[in-house]
Amino acid sequence: MVRALSVFILSFVLQWTVSLPAIAQQSPDLLQQVRDAYRNGRFDITRKLLIEALERVPANDDALRAQVLADLGDVYTNEDDYPKAEQAYRKSLEIYRSAGHKTKTAMLLRSMAALYSTQRRDDEALRVSKEALKIAKSSPRPDEALLSQVMNTMGVVYYRLHDLKRAEKLFNEALKLIPSADLGYNRADIFNNLGVIYYEKHDFSRAEQSLLQGLHIGETQSGAAHPDLIFSLASLGMLYNATGDYATSEQHYGRAISILRPYGKMFETRMARLLYALGRTFYAAGRTSEGEAALLEATTIARRNVSEHSDMAAIMEEYAGRLKRSGKLQEAEELRVEAKRARVRTSLVINAHHP
Repeated sequence: MVRALSVFILSFVLQWTVSLPAIAQQSPDLLQQVRDAYRNGRFDITRKLLIEALERVPANDDALRAQVLADLGDVYTNEDDYPKAEQAYRKSLEIYRSAGHKTKTAMLLRSMAALYSTQRRDDEALRVSKEALKIAKSSPRPDEALLSQVMNTMGVVYYRLHDLKRAEKLFNEALKLIPSADLGYNRADIFNNLGVIYYEKHDFSRAEQSLLQGLHIGETQSGAAHPDLIFSLASLGMLYNATGDYATSEQHYGRAISILRPYGKMFETRMARLLYALGRTFYAAGRTSEGEAALLEATTIARRNVSEHSDMAAIMEEYAGRLKRSGKLQEAEELRVEAKRARVRTSLVINAHHP
């Protein structure tokens, strides 16, 4: 079960920032609105503004259209709306490929690889990330920031394929390409990813050091309450739970949950994962009633989202097991069957991508 939980955590770090400069070509005021909304974690407002920007793009300006579509794909990814994200990325990629723009093509392939990996379309994720890396390296003077992003994404793909050695190597190579003065989200993500690798290797001291460093960078960049901080906070919660420091684990999970609460349903699948993890911490600490309450709330959210997010089925199955052990056999069986049906639907979707 540790493996499943760590997959929840690593899925959080597959986030990236929108490329806002393109919007400046249209309207400085709109650019500032987009920046403010994104920095405040208001991805819903960012999405609406980008759709507005897309409608303003001149019919003959393919380059600008491609960039706004790429930005929109990033926002859809932040909102966990994977079908719309893929659609936006594909349209952007088609324009960049046709124009022969290698750097932008590599960036879009990297984003699509991350999206596929999050959906556990592992073969596609690996193929696309390899293509992105090949293109990024083909330039006479490769863009180190782009190479770092591609390597980080490919590292996550290999992690999900359980190749920790290759994943760790890629994360370290990605980190070396970023100047130490760069406090951007990508650097925080890499530290977080490395922390998860160290956790898997039971090197808890190095894991804590790396995860705390990632959290510090994120706080410096975005303040103490940005939704992107939950990735580091959740990983730290996982680490302290594993080491038996349940109070500190609860503290980090609780902080992550408090960050997301004001956003309502915008981040509810992330909220479900956090509540699931917090519930397990409560159970481990012997606080059964609090664990059941957290897991019940997580399951309620999971049932609303299981058709779009396959990992929600694991939350439902966990709660079904708890219900069964408490003697609520009929309720447990109904929930187990519901989760099983969702897994079957998900497997059909995955198989459709691998005819």
